[in-house]
Amino acid sequence: MSSPNSQIVTARALEAQPSVYTRPRIGTGHFKDYVKKTVRVNGSRFMENIFETLDYPLNNPDVKNVSITSIHSDDSKLFEITVSDDKRNGFDDIDEELSRNPFNINHNRKGHADNNETSQFGGGLKNGAISIANRMEVFTKSKGGYRKVDYDITAMITERDNAKSFDPLIKESNIEEYNEFHPWGEGSTIRIFDILPVYSNKSKEEFTRDIKKGISEIYKGLLLNRGNDIKVTVNEELIQVTPYIYDLPSVIPFNSYIEMSMMEKADKTFLYAIKKYNRKEEYFIYEHRWEKIKKRAFENKIKDMIELGYEYKKTFTDKKYCIKIISSYTEFLGKGELTKNMKYILRNGRLYGKIPEELSRNGSDNYTCTYVHTESKDLVVDIGLTHYKTIRPDKENPTLIYEALMQIIDINTKPFNSDCSTLANEKLVKIAEENELPNVTEYRSKVENSKRKKYKKKTNTKNITNTVIDAEEEVETRLNGNSETAEAAADAAAPVTTPATTAAAAAAEKAVAKAVEAAAKAEEEAKTKSNDEEDANSEEDANGTAKADGEEDANDTAKADDEEEVLNSRSDISVKVKTTRRAVKGYDRLIEKTEKEMWTFIAELRCKYTDAEIQEKIANASDSVIPELAKAIEVFENFS
Repeated sequence: MSSPNSQIVTARALEAQPSVYTRPRIGTGHFKDYVKKTVRVNGSRFMENIFETLDYPLNNPDVKNVSITSIHSDDSKLFEITVSDDKRNGFDDIDEELSRNPFNINHNRKGHADNNETSQFGGGLKNGAISIANRMEVFTKSKGGYRKVDYDITAMITERDNAKSFDPLIKESNIEEYNEFHPWGEGSTIRIFDILPVYSNKSKEEFTRDIKKGISEIYKGLLLNRGNDIKVTVNEELIQVTPYIYDLPSVIPFNSYIEMSMMEKADKTFLYAIKKYNRKEEYFIYEHRWEKIKKRAFENKIKDMIELGYEYKKTFTDKKYCIKIISSYTEFLGKGELTKNMKYILRNGRLYGKIPEELSRNGSDNYTCTYVHTESKDLVVDIGLTHYKTIRPDKENPTLIYEALMQIIDINTKPFNSDCSTLANEKLVKIAEENELPNVTEYRSKVENSKRKKYKKKTNTKNITNTVIDAEEEVETRLNGNSETAEAAADAAAPVTTPATTAAAAAAEKAVAKAVEAAAKAEEEAKTKSNDEEDANSEEDANGTAKADGEEDANDTAKADDEEEVLNSRSDISVKVKTTRRAVKGYDRLIEKTEKEMWTFIAELRCKYTDAEIQEKIANASDSVIPELAKAIEVFENFS
């Protein structure tokens, strides 16, 4: 048995021994998992992946020529895509190792933090190729000589060694091989082939059309800035870009500008904005929401923030603002082009994405659009930039910048309204007239024709409505006892000039009869109410008489129902709504209010439903027809 002292010595001896702990290996996983679980399930689209090959050359001032070509099989299947440029020294750092090499999945270099470059995350070219094909080859003339990169995705997936699975084959090439695939004496050519089946169903014509359109839209700002300094072709067809829509003569008078600035101190952020529209300036500061303030108070606020140590951040070069917003109104463009309140997010002339907005039900913002410009890579991330250069904001958990941006855009687009019945639209028309825009006369004529038709239908409906009211009054008289006289008066008052007026009167009589019957039941439960209420309900005591008259006039009612069907058949769409309304004191006001809202009602139907859907809803509606809505039948017929 060992003594306590010997146990202490043994413990101390063990403590003195060197550690035998072995550090576990972590590794990077296998290329196969990266391809199948990350890249090919990221939701990126075909076009977006093609443009990953263009970001660097189109933004490089040394590049003067860019060529995109495609090879298709006899059955119009896309087999190969080739992108070539004439950048001197080709791919930088192609002989470097690990993350410094441009073909490393986690490539990292100083340019990724430079706002003057498009590349930001370092994986664009590789991820783009992996997403659409099984193989990529690159031929380049670098500082070290000619190089060929074989990015064989299938072979890399089957490589057993995890670390080696991420390594493409890079080897020396020669001028003969280089010239075989590359059209110029400098630069690089990227061949992407063995296209995945899901992307191969594109003919040469479709590919050429889609890529030209995409480049013209995505790189519009870059190419406009370069002008004739660069030549870009798709299957030998030259790309020519048009100006931004807000730079067109018919749009410029309506442009509304906002310069948004950011100031920071430690973890605190202060935002302010200056709006310029129609030769006026307005000033806003942001504290959970934008607040408009007067110029002197605004200037004092900025001065105070500077004195407190706040500094401007993420600004344009030599400017104080970090975001420039241009909102436009395009109805007088003359192309019938709906811009649908779209918001375009751009950085240095490169379009990163669009943020669509839910449109108004009456289409009042159909001709509104907004362009958001910035130079900061950090800001486009705050707005919602993904690793695949698309904008997908998290609307459930918005960043400060995104929330403030959406609010200030709403302020900037407030003057724009294409509803010709509004004062805002009238102001836009006056701006168009002041600037002698070519399409304003045509627009005025269209609006006046619309108003004349509206007035004509309104006049006809008023005649119908007044006749219906007279008929209802006569029916009430009949219900109060003088049935023979009332019946004759009601027959005399009923509109007989057209099927529409006859049907409307018949429908009104039916509605009153139903209301009286319902009121009789209510009257039994209301005997304990005030004398005023009893007097009001006394008119409804003639329920039995009305019911008897209704039975006697069954044939007339059936005839009226037939005429009502004729009325509804006058248009492809008849408007029926459920009602239990009685003829009460506020009835005239209800009619007036309904007529004022009728055009909005019609526009809302057209915006919300298709004609077929409206037809179905009407078929399932009540048989009751509110008389004043007879206008909707004729208006909708003309509106369609």
